[in-house]
Amino acid sequence: MKLQMSKTLVLLLSVVSLTVSCAPAPPTDTSESTPEEPAPGLFAPDPREVHFSELRMLTDGGENAEAYFSFDGSQLVFQSTRPPYGCDQIFVMDVFGSQPQVASSGQGRTTCGYFLPGDERILYSSTHLGNLECPPKPDYSRGYVWPIFHTYEIFTAKPDGTDIVNLSRSEGYDAEATVSPKGDRIVFT
Repeated sequence: MKLQMSKTLVLLLSVVSLTVSCAPAPPTDTSESTPEEPAPGLFAPDPREVHFSELRMLTDGGENAEAYFSFDGSQLVFQSTRPPYGCDQIFVMDVFGSQPQVASSGQGRTTCGYFLPGDERILYSSTHLGNLECPPKPDYSRGYVWPIFHTYEIFTAKPDGTDIVNLSRSEGYDAEATVSPKGDRIVFT
């Protein structure tokens, strides 16, 4: 009986703790934006959306794609074409929308950035060993096309772009890699 009461008390305290910790944050000062107008970068989702109550745009300008969270949830890695780069490079930024920082070499074309467990390194593919310039753009006359360049190789680097290490040295499309949850395996096409 005493053990049962202890378990019930622990369960009750856990529920109270979760309820308090999951409660919505207190309202913030909205004097600069009216309730009808969301703050810059915030968007109300389509009324049919049932999973999200608010959307936030973190990048503006350039062509941005394939964003993935760091394991601790504090950063994003993504590919983007933005000045001064003529084709996709890998960028890292915090989840609050800090200025994106280039994390790839800035040469060739890159794709498929991904954090490795521990968040001290990123994984991505690049064509820069085959040619420092951007490869030619594909023919989009029949719609979107992802070019399969045989010069893509897989690399790791620190999120600040230093210490770039080549993991693959083979002819063919070595890209679209992802990492196992333990970080002990990488699969790629």
